[in-house]
Amino acid sequence: MFYQLISSRKVVSTSLLTPASAVVRRWHMVAAVIALIALCVVVAPRTASAQVGGTGPAGVSAGKGTVFAGSMISYRNVVSAISLDKTSEPTWNPYYAMTLLFAPRVKLSKRLSLSGMIIATQELTQSDWTNQAGEATLSDTFLTVNYRIGGAKGFGLSASGQVRLPTSKASQARTLLVGGLAGFVGSWGTGFSVAGFKQRVSLALIGRYGFFANRYTTGSLDTPWLEGCADLMGGCSRFSHSGARNPESRWQGIGALTWMPHSRLSIAVQFGLFYDTLYDLGTTTTQHGVSVAADSTDPDARGIVFYVVSANFRVNKSLSLAFGSETASLQLAPDSTKRTPFFNRNTTLFFAVRIFPDALISSLRGS
Repeated sequence: MFYQLISSRKVVSTSLLTPASAVVRRWHMVAAVIALIALCVVVAPRTASAQVGGTGPAGVSAGKGTVFAGSMISYRNVVSAISLDKTSEPTWNPYYAMTLLFAPRVKLSKRLSLSGMIIATQELTQSDWTNQAGEATLSDTFLTVNYRIGGAKGFGLSASGQVRLPTSKASQARTLLVGGLAGFVGSWGTGFSVAGFKQRVSLALIGRYGFFANRYTTGSLDTPWLEGCADLMGGCSRFSHSGARNPESRWQGIGALTWMPHSRLSIAVQFGLFYDTLYDLGTTTTQHGVSVAADSTDPDARGIVFYVVSANFRVNKSLSLAFGSETASLQLAPDSTKRTPFFNRNTTLFFAVRIFPDALISSLRGS
């Protein structure tokens, strides 16, 4: 539900940015596939330590094993919480989907590591944004580099850089070429005992800033609704629109607090804030050559806050089960009212089966 799928056959924009070539767009797709395949290749076992700020969810440790320790494959069932009650909205619009997450991780040296993430989603209910029933869609591809600066007495600090490739149809419709974020990841953890039971609490904080490279300052979020309009006087421009303004830069802040009351059980609370600055809204020229100045009251920023509460039960070193709830709180609802932050139309419930290939392969080799 976090990636809106929009189909577009024709780019319509009033931007002054220069379009990129089709070769560049194809290269991004090929690079994403090659990078993910390279990360998933199994090599000879070597010792690896836990990485601070990787792609794994809170409460899941990277562990030790080969250079691919911490890699994860997750199968999730997701349902919108509000759709469980048919009377919650005037129109019942349930959401149920299955997702498959690939999050490979490789250790390049004692301090340097590389991780990736991509998600495939298939909605089983009637979709609001796909062209076909049961159509599978991809998220963007994220490649993250972490360099561990150092740490002492439970504290750790890493430098982090992330590249975002537009493998989702939503980002392609918004004409995204590539996105990049850089910042720092801080972590803290300590163990203690309660009534003789060993427990652990940990905290991770991620702060990044970066830019987006788009072909146009506005996304092509619609196609002409009238077929054959190209043959009409004036063309198709009056039957289509240029979509919303694209973000130019982003501040990203993420925090995760994890409590492990048992060696097999972890409970995590995550909070995130994405603050985007949009491209400037310039003067628009109508079909009749009239210049319309931008609205000075139009906001030039967008914000999204998300919350995640989850519990993870480790069956063994290679398998764990997780369930929880996620909420994305956008600035405004479709009727321009403010959304309830912790529970709204975007709140989902999930159950996940997580597989750790590194531990699985190690156990198979051991047997």
